[in-house]
Amino acid sequence: MVHIRDDAFATYPDGVPYTIEVITDTPMEGMACRLEITFDMPLYMTGGETGELLNLGDDGLPEQNGTYPYSASMFVPLGTSEAQPAPLVVVGHGQLGSRTQVFGNRELWANPDQPLIAFGLDHKGFASDDIPTVVDAILGGDLSAFRAVPERMHQGHLNFLMAMRTLSREAEGGPTTLFNQTLTDDCGGAAADGTRRHYFGGSQGGILGAVIMSLSLDIERGLLAVPGQSYNLLLNRSVNFDVYAGPLYGGYGWNGLDMQMNLALIQGLWDRAEPTGYSKYIRTDRFPNTPSHEVLIQVSRADHQVTNLGAHIMARAIGEVVNLAPLIRPVWGIEEKSGLHTGSAMLEIDFGNDEPPLTNIPHWADTFGDPHGRATELEGLGPALLQFYETGTVENPCTGPCDQDDLVP
Repeated sequence: MVHIRDDAFATYPDGVPYTIEVITDTPMEGMACRLEITFDMPLYMTGGETGELLNLGDDGLPEQNGTYPYSASMFVPLGTSEAQPAPLVVVGHGQLGSRTQVFGNRELWANPDQPLIAFGLDHKGFASDDIPTVVDAILGGDLSAFRAVPERMHQGHLNFLMAMRTLSREAEGGPTTLFNQTLTDDCGGAAADGTRRHYFGGSQGGILGAVIMSLSLDIERGLLAVPGQSYNLLLNRSVNFDVYAGPLYGGYGWNGLDMQMNLALIQGLWDRAEPTGYSKYIRTDRFPNTPSHEVLIQVSRADHQVTNLGAHIMARAIGEVVNLAPLIRPVWGIEEKSGLHTGSAMLEIDFGNDEPPLTNIPHWADTFGDPHGRATELEGLGPALLQFYETGTVENPCTGPCDQDDLVP
């Protein structure tokens, strides 16, 4: 992956060619315009669609195989102008989702005090168009076919990195660039600040965001919401795995020990493209010629979809991530920190859920429901995130431990 990044950025140091389509449907609340941006991305796969593998050269390293069009969906908010340009935020989507999930957080992008120009891309390899490949690997009787998933994820990571490089350089390029002209002419005089670049991802976007944050040459700070690692730890404990677990276990005689071996073997492929192979490089032990990054990890206690165990492993792997006090609980190996903190941090929220099972099964029986996506109910979280994006500092926004007493009425 580092080779792919370095090779692509050496060839396209200022970004890649792109086109813009202005979507003229009725805009959403707080939206100045919606854009669909298609990038002519350098392709490092044997083909551009799902199921393809890395295009390897004689030296065993990936080689560029022409280019392929990959698109981003962009929410341009009201309230930006040449006098007040907005930061750029690239957004990762949830499990097997798509780039259009960027529009689900429009209230944050349209914050009147600090609007953000947000654009989402597909996490290729683990996006909606990859569902047939994932299903075939599970149901086809040959788990080694799963290699097509993490191999294509390399291309997905590159697309995120190159899209931010392209748009940030275009934003800095003056009024005549296609991006700036479109913002001015079709988005009510909106403007982007190419020097302020961030990442936002929740669930799968939080998981894979750790990879983006370890590799990026441009993105400064990122939110990793309800994330975790590694996938072979997360799957057994996720209610989302139920639909796949039955066919997968059935194909191997329902032998639990065999399945643990299978998941571990799959993880050996997945390590090349998911946080277990990358998160420790985010801050200090960095990849060559890569700047340091800072992340804010948001955890919803007793999450039904991504186990908190995975989030805590990620925080310890990144290193020097503090747990923002007042705490809902201490977490082993993660230092407690009160007041204003500069750097990476974790914020845990308690929605009153039952304790999850101690064993590696999903959190089915919980009368309070799944807290996975409820962080938006915490009124102070948006301002805390914006402060982190702008200054690199963060503090616990709750008056006590973040629980139901701090939720929006």
